[in-house]
Amino acid sequence: METRAHHVIIGAFAIGVSIGSKGLDAVLIEFNGAIRKHLQSYYAYPELRKVVFELSSHVATMIESLPEGMRTRIVGSAISL
Repeated sequence: METRAHHVIIGAFAIGVSIGSKGLDAVLIEFNGAIRKHLQSYYAYPELRKVVFELSSHVATMIESLPEGMRTRIVGSAISL
């Protein structure tokens, strides 16, 4: 019986952000549909400075969660309001 090694090939990634009236959701998604990281923030009101800070913080956290050699594989992003 032949044994084959299974190699996991990880491709490209995208970052998606949804900004709502009460909170912000951010996801790092592999192109095969797997969610690598999901971060959430909640606020009473979507004050611009708070939203920009949270958005920047979440995106930086997601990028830093990837090994350095994979960070260039982020090839897309989307924001929904």
